[in-house]
Amino acid sequence: KQHAPALKIGTLEPADLEALIDGFGPLMHALIARQDEADAAHRAVQKNQLTLQWLGVRVPQIIEGQLGGTDEAITRDLKEVYRDPAVTQNQILNRAVRLHPVWVRADTAMAALTPPQSPITRVIQGVPHTAAMYLDLLNGHVALTGTHSDAKAALKSAQAELVAHQRACDELNKRWYRVAKASFEPETHAYAAVLRIPTEPGTAAPTP
Repeated sequence: KQHAPALKIGTLEPADLEALIDGFGPLMHALIARQDEADAAHRAVQKNQLTLQWLGVRVPQIIEGQLGGTDEAITRDLKEVYRDPAVTQNQILNRAVRLHPVWVRADTAMAALTPPQSPITRVIQGVPHTAAMYLDLLNGHVALTGTHSDAKAALKSAQAELVAHQRACDELNKRWYRVAKASFEPETHAYAAVLRIPTEPGTAAPTP
């Protein structure tokens, strides 16, 4: 721009290269934002799944302790709940599907005792979790995984956009370098300026 303001690469002027360079900032900010969103969505899925897993392990033990010796049907159904070890995501979800109706029936059985007893809850991080909350966690898991999938797709798109922009900028830089290298005489300030341009390893310096 300083030594050869009229130099063009095809129809592209120095201002076009500057616009490409200036475009890196917004693209990087967008990429960081998409990364933050994907990370947040991932954490939400993990937190939800971990809560389901923890409740799926502890609540059956509580139900068994409270009613296992007096309610044969609940005891039998708990054996079905224990069929899934609740380690992988599918196992955790399968156990939740089996556990929720048993939990609801256990609450009904607790209320039928004399005197009536409170529904079964399990406190996690200071929050008492009920059967209804457990169902909300289970139903919400699909929505959370969908949000996470969308966030990952948006992140991938932002990465691809940045890579494409980087390639376009790099290509224009190299084309300008090749033209400038062949256009300026060694004794000119423009040629000296070309010599000072940092190049990638393997890029030949200008020669007379």
